Order: sequence, then structure tokens, then C-alpha cells
Amino acid sequence: MKYTKEFAVGIVAILAIGLLYWGTSFLKGEDIFSTHTKFFAIYPKVDGLTKSQPVIISGFTVGSIANMYFHPKMDGSVVVEMKIHTEYPLSTNTVARITSTDLLGGKAIELVPGDNRQPAQSGDTLMSEVSLSLTEEMNMQVLPLKNKIEKLLGSVDTILVLTSEIFTDNFKDNIETSVNSLKNTFASLESSAKAFDHLLADNEESLTRTIEDVGEVSHVLQQNKHNLDKIAKNLAAVSDSLIQSNPGEAFRSLTSTIVNFNDLLQRVEQGEGNLGLLLNDEDLFNNLELASQRLNLLLLDMQLNPKRYVGVSIFGRAKEFNAEELHQLDKEDREKRKKLKNK
Repeated sequence: MKYTKEFAVGIVAILAIGLLYWGTSFLKGEDIFSTHTKFFAIYPKVDGLTKSQPVIISGFTVGSIANMYFHPKMDGSVVVEMKIHTEYPLSTNTVARITSTDLLGGKAIELVPGDNRQPAQSGDTLMSEVSLSLTEEMNMQVLPLKNKIEKLLGSVDTILVLTSEIFTDNFKDNIETSVNSLKNTFASLESSAKAFDHLLADNEESLTRTIEDVGEVSHVLQQNKHNLDKIAKNLAAVSDSLIQSNPGEAFRSLTSTIVNFNDLLQRVEQGEGNLGLLLNDEDLFNNLELASQRLNLLLLDMQLNPKRYVGVSIFGRAKEFNAEELHQLDKEDREKRKKLKNK
């Protein structure tokens, strides 16, 4: 059977178109001769995701992105259509996460299987999630270090400024003065230590005797420990006896006696009774003193002028003294007695 040239050209054109479609699909990562499952995911943003980029599970490519378009609601979200060429079971709670594949900004969708046993059907819409890019993650990790470095640089700058302000000529002079003062202090301490050594050397014998005396006292106390224990026990017994003898009652009796004595003194001060009148009546005191003086003068007059009181004199006539002379003699007699008393 002979074919015309037009028929042969048509066949070749059809084959060329088929090969072109297959090559284009192959370059896009699609295999037109294999079955596939279609899933959808909705993202608020896609961050550089494009068609034909891979869909992976645990790092293994299981499909590609077939199509991307805005949601019919026109709320700014993007619908991504995925073609999956795998028999790996996916559950209804599988998460389709946009992730970075390299530092140059390559993107992919990573399917994270869920724990739900209900399998997902072709055409289902999976849960979506957008992870940070490697650059963003690196920036987030480097940002704290950057902040710390900036603070450190600020601190270093502050330290340098303070150092430049501190290390002035006055500061150097103060440092030099302080060092000299420390040297003088250490020199004084060294001199004091030498003086103390000389003092110990000069009084070594006295210190030795003192230590020996302390040792002897300690030995004596140790030897008389039994007697000291007896003394302590006796004191304890005396204390117990005082406690048992009702010292409270004795103190109450003593307090009552003191109160009565104070009351008696108060009555004497107020002039009650003979003793009170004697102490507080100035006229009575003056009269007693005047009577004592007159009695002294009377006795002195009887001694010097006996003829006034006795009519017969054995020894003859004696000299008579008047009142002024009696007072003078009484005064001299009191002065003599006062001098004898002071001696």
C-alpha cells in the first residue's frame, strides 16, 4: 500500500508535535505516561514559589507544582495545584509546607504526613504552612549575636572613653602618691614587726615565767577540781535552800518593815509624838539649849561663888565673880574641852 507524501508529512508532524509536548512536559517535571494524584493547597503568600518546582516527602521528590493562581474570592491568597506521582499514603491532615531548598532561594513544597488514618483523595485541599527561608532562619539566629556584638562594641567604646578620661596627669600623680603611701605603710609595718621581735626577745624570760605560772595555776585548779566541785555543789544546795525557804515571804516582810519605818520617819518629820516635837519645835530646842547654858553657868557660879549658896566657908573668904566673868570662864572652858576633843 502506497502512502502519499501528504500523509507521510502529516504523520511526521503529529509525531513531532507529540515529541514536543512530551519534551516540554518532561522539562516541567511531568510524566504524561504515568498516573498522578492531584492535591491543592491555599497559601497567604508563596514567597517565590513557581510552577514545576518539586514536591518532596522526607527529601525525596514525589511530584511537582502543576499550576498556581489566585483564589476565586480574590482575598490575596494563592491556590497551588500539585501533581503527586507516588503510592505513599497521605492522610487528610497532611501539611503542605513551603520550604527553602538552598541558600540561593530555591523553593519546594514539603508534604508532612499526619497521624490521621483516613487517606486523602485526589482533589483534596491539604493544610498549608509557610516555613522560614534559610536566609530568614539564619538572620534570626544571627540577630541575637549581632545585638550582643553591637552592645559589646558600645561597651568597648565606653571603656575606651572612660580610660582616656581616667588616665590623666592628675590620675597618674594620684597613683604615684598612693604607691608611695603603700611603700611607707609597708615600711612602718616592717619596723613595727622588728620592734615587736625585739620586745619578745627582751621579755622572753618574763613571758616564759608567765606561761609557767599559768601552767601551775591550771595544775593547781586541776588538783583541786574535787574541792571546786564540792563548793559548786554547796552553792547549789544553798540556792535550793533559799528557794525552799520561801524568799518571797521574807522579802514581803522586809518590804512591810521598810514601809512602817518610812511611815515613822514621815510622822517624825511632821512633828507627831515627843521625838517629832523635839526635832521640829525650834522654840523647844532653843529653850533646852538656853536651859543647858544656864545650868552650866549655875554650876560654874556654885563652883566659883560657893558663899552664895553655903553660909560657912572652911577655907576662908573666896573671890566673887560677876555674870560677865562667869560667861568668859564658861567660854574658855568650852574651848578647852573642844581642843581636848579634837586631839
